Amino acid sequence: MRELLKRFKVCNLQFELVAVEDLQLPRYKGSTIRGGFGSVFKKIACRYNNKPCQECLLRESCPYVYVFETTPDPNSEYMSKFNNIPRPFIVRPPADEREHYNAGDSLIFNLMVIGKGINYLPYFVLTFEELGKAGIGKGRGRFELKSVTSIDSLNGDKLEIYNDEDKLYHSEKVMVDFVKYLQHMEPLVLELTIEYKTMTKIKYADKYANIPEFHLVFRNILRRLGMLSYFHCDYRLDVNYSELIDRSMGVKLKNDQTSWQKCSRYSNRQQAKLSISGFKGLAHYQGDLEEFLPYLILGQFTHVGKGCVFGLGEYGLSWK
Repeated sequence: MRELLKRFKVCNLQFELVAVEDLQLPRYKGSTIRGGFGSVFKKIACRYNNKPCQECLLRESCPYVYVFETTPDPNSEYMSKFNNIPRPFIVRPPADEREHYNAGDSLIFNLMVIGKGINYLPYFVLTFEELGKAGIGKGRGRFELKSVTSIDSLNGDKLEIYNDEDKLYHSEKVMVDFVKYLQHMEPLVLELTIEYKTMTKIKYADKYANIPEFHLVFRNILRRLGMLSYFHCDYRLDVNYSELIDRSMGVKLKNDQTSWQKCSRYSNRQQAKLSISGFKGLAHYQGDLEEFLPYLILGQFTHVGKGCVFGLGEYGLSWK
């Protein structure tokens, strides 16, 4: 586990945007930010915008393909048959449900960038500069990128890597230091509260769970961390998945204060409304939690369940 904590790299970027003209956005902004991010990133990075990525000679070295259409190496001995590879970033939208921003108002969101995806941070900054000129949301309201700050929210460190005054990207950044944080953690944990902050969609046995049983949440976190680690951090998580999951079933859900929240997003690709409903709220667990806590702490930065890339499955932890 210690090796995973050292090798699993996360950069937590806080973007501050300032509206140049009125912005009209949906209550849940994650999919809108993700959609604008992807469309402008492709225009910046792609040499042949009209050609499908699968037919492009440059796909093996293309930043867009790596970040937005991550695919496994067919010659890999491990996980080569997985089709749905998690992307190396997560959009974490504002927590409020505000829909209208006047010119001059600020909008702040975060972008979690994982492993080799961190090499493309200058592209991400440039993308949001250009997205501001193109506009976002209903009516394509324009904005300016005011600042980008890298934050280690576990240990309290932060560093500005871009601002609207010099418009330069500074390569020095703060990374989330999991090892440093866990060195000061109390070893015995018997009671844990998870706050599911955004709609959380966990599929198990071909159905979406509406009750956040611990083993369902943990097995999803463990699988997601294993895939992110392997495909984006060049590290194969060396654990016995079955045994860990079996032990996680001993942790009991003592008090469930979550509720099912209905929400939808519009997919331009599918030209249809899609459900992003899921459970939100507090869940209290009890049991021998010590060995699971490091995975849960990492999972706060990678989210859990379906739709993580546009911010679903965000959660926070408290314990005693």
